[in-house]
Formats: sequence, structure tokens, C-alpha cells
Amino acid sequence: MILTLLKRAAGFAENDLIPTEEFASEFDAFTIPAETTILDRSASVVSDFLSLARAEKDRLETEIASRQERLRHTIVAIEAFEPVLTKLDEGYDPADAKPYDVAIETKRRRGDKPFRKPVLAAAE
Repeated sequence: MILTLLKRAAGFAENDLIPTEEFASEFDAFTIPAETTILDRSASVVSDFLSLARAEKDRLETEIASRQERLRHTIVAIEAFEPVLTKLDEGYDPADAKPYDVAIETKRRRGDKPFRKPVLAAAE
């Protein structure tokens, strides 16, 4: 059909000798892509946007999880060091220091297994 239209446009009649196979093969190299519709273009844009949005969502979830873990570590550190700061602000009193025997008695009252006093290795 396209060949017939080209013949008519060139001014050739149907019966004129035109190397149709050669003529058609030259035009096969220049295929005209089908015109994309607005629906195809819209679907492509929406698909690209969704893939980018999903990747961003995954990245943000990973970042949030990492920051929550850092926050948890920070809270633990704050809770661990706040009592130490109050003790340091109050100052050190040697009378508050508990001897080893008091520590053993405290553990015994709590029901803990008593720990042994460190034994120095005998010098040989």
C-alpha cells in the first residue's frame, strides 16, 4: 500500500517498471516508529515515578532504622552516665566506700552466689 502511494506521488503509473523489491528494501532500513499515545506516555511517566518513589521509601526506611538505633544507644549512654554525674557533683566521701565484706553480705542477702576474693597466683 505504501509502495502504491509512493508510485502515485512520484508520478508513475501502475504499469511503469519500478524495481519494487529494491525500492521496498531501501525503505525497510528507515522504519517509522509507531506514534506513542498519550496513555503510553502517561503510563511510562507514572511507572518511572513509582520506581523512584519506592527506592526513596526503602532508602528512608533504612536511614530511619539506623537513626533509631543510634538514638537508642544515646539514650542508654545518657541513662548510664547521669547517676555518675550526680555522684561526682556531690563529691567523693571515703566513708561511703564499702569494704569487700559488706559487698559479700549484700550479695548474700539478695540471694546471689558469693564471688570469691581474687587470689594472687603463687610465685614460683
